[in-house]
Amino acid sequence: MLNAKPGYNCSSGVWDNRVLTERLDIFERADGSEIGRVTLMGIYEIEGERIVAWRDYVDVYTVSALAAS
Repeated sequence: MLNAKPGYNCSSGVWDNRVLTERLDIFERADGSEIGRVTLMGIYEIEGERIVAWRDYVDVYTVSALAAS
């Protein structure tokens, strides 16, 4: 079983109606031992008070290596 801790926000910024974030996700096994960490970049598009689009970007090679472990 794979557990993922909530992301730790590393930095963020605003550009027009977009919020840009960089965060760190930590993946653990069910026993709590760490599998690995992945840095992601997210973009949230805002209209009014709602998020209308949400995209995350990650290095697929890092995620593939975690999945293999």
